[in-house]
Amino acid sequence: MISRRVITHTIWVALVLCASVAWYLPLNYWYPLIQGVAPASVSIQSLDGHWWQGKARLTIPNLKGSVDISWNGLPFLKQADVQAEHNRFQILGDVQATTEGFLLNIDYARINADIANSALSAQKVGLSGMPIYLDKWQLNWEWGAMIPVSVFGEGKWDSGSIFFKNGNRSQQANVDHWQLLASTSAKQPRFGLLNASSEKMIDVKTLENNEVELSIMPSFLKELGIKWNGDPSYPAFVLVQPIGFTM
Repeated sequence: MISRRVITHTIWVALVLCASVAWYLPLNYWYPLIQGVAPASVSIQSLDGHWWQGKARLTIPNLKGSVDISWNGLPFLKQADVQAEHNRFQILGDVQATTEGFLLNIDYARINADIANSALSAQKVGLSGMPIYLDKWQLNWEWGAMIPVSVFGEGKWDSGSIFFKNGNRSQQANVDHWQLLASTSAKQPRFGLLNASSEKMIDVKTLENNEVELSIMPSFLKELGIKWNGDPSYPAFVLVQPIGFTM
């Protein structure tokens, strides 16, 4: 008669064997499962490699062309090196996951100035010029959250142009050494766009109800060549907008 101990050991061996086989299966075997848990707006075109090293090709709303992502390492065990490539941007960094969320470190990012033109076309606004560069960014997300609980980093846009409609007139404003700063206070990330004189032109802060508050300062209108007679220390316009994406 087979003892209970033998049965228990047999079950454990079978479980370990199944887990080992599942671990070494190529990622394309897990494609239906991974696509099922991905955000509905993100389409996974291909998956190659394994959990610890692989690559994926994605399509994302409002972004023409596919995004190629490659990684090396396991984010749940240590920091995994990550690279994202698109014909309009390149991002290099690493990601680390925990039971509470995940931390994304961006060592370097280059983003074409015209990346948002398709989304801005409805407002008859367009951007062009040198790429926007991000340096040493850190974003910390909690699982299921729409926005990160903390963001820190710097960016710069040295030269470019903004095309827009002012009434019936088409106008152009030049960009000259603009800076982007990100900081966090009380789990509320905040972003500031500054001109070459370090004057804040745009202020964006997240709100607790998954909304963002956008403040347009008079200094930004001045950069656009638009006259404003109000107090330069107070926002010219304030807009509250719900956040329409999830991680």
